[in-house]
Amino acid sequence: GGSYGGNHGRSEDRSGGDDLESKLRGLDRANYGAYKQCVGRWEVNTAGLPVSVFIDNVQSDPFAPPSKFRVRVSQKEVQYPVEWTKGRVRVRALCDYLARRVNGLISKG
Repeated sequence: GGSYGGNHGRSEDRSGGDDLESKLRGLDRANYGAYKQCVGRWEVNTAGLPVSVFIDNVQSDPFAPPSKFRVRVSQKEVQYPVEWTKGRVRVRALCDYLARRVNGLISKG
């Protein structure tokens, strides 16, 4: 739920045994089209925090629009104050903060 995220395109649930990291490692150096099999919803557990990763679109060639994905983290899990979601400026700041944290986690891998 929530006003951010939404359902963009198909959202196949990949939580049943598929591992996004293993899938991506297996596709390393594959052609652009091969990555389309990653489209869908993936459940990732990073540092004990469950995260939903939605891969909405995969870039089809080097000149195509970039891939699109979303990350959803439950407020209940991260336990940030509900006040942080009250007002557009606070929501934007929270989204920016979370995006930077996710980027930091991805960059470490």
